[in-house]
Amino acid sequence: MKAACDFPNLDECVARLPESQTWGEFLPLFRRAEEGDEVAGREVRRLLEINDAFWQPVGEIGAILEERMIDVVAGDSRLQRWSTEEFTKGIRVTLLALGDSPMEQYLIHRIVVAHLKVRILQIRLGAARSETAIGRCQKQLDNARHDEKVSVMALGDYRNSLWAQAM
Repeated sequence: MKAACDFPNLDECVARLPESQTWGEFLPLFRRAEEGDEVAGREVRRLLEINDAFWQPVGEIGAILEERMIDVVAGDSRLQRWSTEEFTKGIRVTLLALGDSPMEQYLIHRIVVAHLKVRILQIRLGAARSETAIGRCQKQLDNARHDEKVSVMALGDYRNSLWAQAM
């Protein structure tokens, strides 16, 4: 894992943005893209293609998040940890076989995290005792499954847009 000081600092990233784009404009743009705004998504992809420095911190934060989520899924079980690590590695290898651009890596990470969230909520649902807790956990699980589906669709949409541009 890279130390934080190995990453370009914020000023270096901002300096590489087009003059018409500031860091303050970039974050809301990214949020709109996350919410499904296709115009914002195209602009984010364009910006990230010209500035690889933005991907590095996202990748490192993503790796830390995944590791912590695996900790939660596995609990004290080494077997569960190994199983979960192998499963997430399998998802990543399978999906990266079709393309491994920075955007695809991000979208695949998003799928892995969404899947881990589903697994965590399944564990919580199994441990819930009261009807209120069960209902709350079930609603959270339903939302997480929806997020997982949306994450998979986002990767498919991105790849379809690349293939459409290539034709």
